[in-house]
Amino acid sequence: MVYDSSPNEFSLSTLNNLNLHCLLHLQTNLSYWIIEENEVYLDENIFWSLCPANCNMNGTCSKGKCICKDGFGGAACDIDLRVPPQVIDSPSNRICDLKSKRCPNKIDINGFNFLNSVNLTCHIKTLMIMNKTLEMSIDETTTSANFINFNTVKCQVNLSSIFALAISNTEGILSTFMNYLFYNSSCLICTTNPDSCTIKMDSCFITNRCYSFNETSLDDKSLVCVPAINQTSFINMSTKKGKGVVELYGGKFWRGEEEFNGSDQDHSPAKRRDRLSVLGFLESSVSTEKD
Repeated sequence: MVYDSSPNEFSLSTLNNLNLHCLLHLQTNLSYWIIEENEVYLDENIFWSLCPANCNMNGTCSKGKCICKDGFGGAACDIDLRVPPQVIDSPSNRICDLKSKRCPNKIDINGFNFLNSVNLTCHIKTLMIMNKTLEMSIDETTTSANFINFNTVKCQVNLSSIFALAISNTEGILSTFMNYLFYNSSCLICTTNPDSCTIKMDSCFITNRCYSFNETSLDDKSLVCVPAINQTSFINMSTKKGKGVVELYGGKFWRGEEEFNGSDQDHSPAKRRDRLSVLGFLESSVSTEKD
């Protein structure tokens, strides 16, 4: 094998051409082959000196395998571990309506510079909807990534969430986070052009679950979805103020034992807030789950 200490594109191309000629020569010159009975095989000394792509000059060849220098990995030492992998998934692969189709709980992540190793990791952060924009949570979960090839890995995901995902080959060096919108169209309208999600007018989206108006929390029946007040947190109906907000649609409202009937059937957010204001239930005075 031939080595060149100047790692530039021209010398690497020249080296690859020389190696190719060497391989062709080995295939056609019988003097390098050993014939014993019914077996024909390449001389062991030559065989063990052959390595894929000559280890890309990022390692040394030892018994047919590349021993990579620090900072490089892969069978041919072709993965630069100092550079994060790249995720370049298409928009169509990053969105799925859980209501209308069966979405996979293991998804293929497309990109490049993925290393087949035990350190290959999926990093997942939940996305929060803040005024139609998507913001990543601070908390992060990690799972082992399943290496498919240099351009594809597979990650286990939570089907009940919209999330951002990144890939790392080594600890601390992550790809850019990419949004994956696995959403329920019962309460959300999502798009990847650009990435955004909107909560429908008469729904709540709390802890990655859809709730309809007046629907209670699965864990606490005193916590209720009231979209007119807050679409991302429950209203605590056990408080004095919260007890008054029972029905906000069809022109009917309750304040304690007092029924208020309105003739205006406009259920726009502005109108609903006006009605709450008339009844004394301003947003600032109503207790939410965060309080």
